[in-house]
Amino acid sequence: MKSKIAEFVMLFAIFCLFVFSVLEDNKILVLLTVLAFALTLKTIKTHGKISVFIFGFLLLFSLPLLSINQRDVSYDENRGLKSSPKLVIDNSLNTAYPVQFGDYLEDRFFCRNQLSKLVQNFKCSINTTTCGKDVFLNKKSGWTYVKGFLPSENINSDLIRQNLKKLSTFCDKNGMQLYVLIIPTKGVIYPEAVYPNIPVILDYKKMFGEPVVYPYNELLTAKKSDFVMPKYDEHWTEYGAFTGYQALMKYIQKKNPSLKILSESDFVVKKQNTIRTMIPYNFSYGYNAKTFGIKEPSELYKTYSFPQEDLLSIKIDEETNDFLSKFSASKNPQRLYLIGSSYSDNLSLFLRYSFSEIKKVNCLSKELQSDDLRMNLYEKDILNFKPDILLVAITVAAVPALEVMYESEDENAF
Repeated sequence: MKSKIAEFVMLFAIFCLFVFSVLEDNKILVLLTVLAFALTLKTIKTHGKISVFIFGFLLLFSLPLLSINQRDVSYDENRGLKSSPKLVIDNSLNTAYPVQFGDYLEDRFFCRNQLSKLVQNFKCSINTTTCGKDVFLNKKSGWTYVKGFLPSENINSDLIRQNLKKLSTFCDKNGMQLYVLIIPTKGVIYPEAVYPNIPVILDYKKMFGEPVVYPYNELLTAKKSDFVMPKYDEHWTEYGAFTGYQALMKYIQKKNPSLKILSESDFVVKKQNTIRTMIPYNFSYGYNAKTFGIKEPSELYKTYSFPQEDLLSIKIDEETNDFLSKFSASKNPQRLYLIGSSYSDNLSLFLRYSFSEIKKVNCLSKELQSDDLRMNLYEKDILNFKPDILLVAITVAAVPALEVMYESEDENAF
């Protein structure tokens, strides 16, 4: 009897050490404890079925710990995951440790991510109608969405910060200010409408630092009074873009106190059931409306016109959607160079009346089918234009493009 108790204590001690080594992410200790388990097999063979049962039970309980998920968030569930609990806090025993450890294990056990994805895909098949490869119609909410317009779950934050620092140095050297506007997409602002493909909410400003503007909170507040994203299109509405414009300009104003920011009263604002979201600014019900046979939607959206638009000179390249605008009545003398995708087009409806000149270059690559932010494509043109402000405007889905801004330079370094 004493030998079996001793054996149980030994196995349990090894198991506890195994758990501790996993929590501390100590791979060497994990290997040693697994080896210790294996060495007990010889002892177990000579001590009967009870020992085999005990060993088997502890081994089975250990399986979920074989690969602990190290992520801090669940991208499928749009929530943070429980962190590893501490047994001792401020030199005192943590009495809540058993419950906290259970929550931690429940959030991070082996293969949990795969199971979560299966559940979300099942919910998606029930709640949505698919049309085309990635376009969906949520049966319950009536909203359409594109699955790919979501934040990426694999972001190299260190590399992005490094690249933004390089770009900031380039701007400082050439007398420019740098701002990076990261635009939330429909699934981020209206997760309840595009469920179950709910993305994680990331604080890009905190992640990347100084040059970044992320109008997430502003859009959440604005959506309470009107649509900031349309039901049948993936871009933001004019009202959504105006909200982003004001958040951006207020941030720029911190370094430029005399900067004038347009208010809604500066525009003639009307409501209608058609929207314009991108150059050439044709009004429609949204490009997903026709796909799903949506006719005469009842939703009304704000549209803005500027009383002095006759003083605006603008040349648009219909092939690339690049443009050059000059506004002679601008209250701000600064010149702006804008690198952005189609999401920046509605933003430009307000920027073009806020700066004396704007040159917008479309960063969407037809070849890559994604945003291309390799700076060697733009630097010469930027220097020729000589702007006061360089603005990079992309969506949360395009954040990974910030990782390859200086990819060719890094490759040449080896």
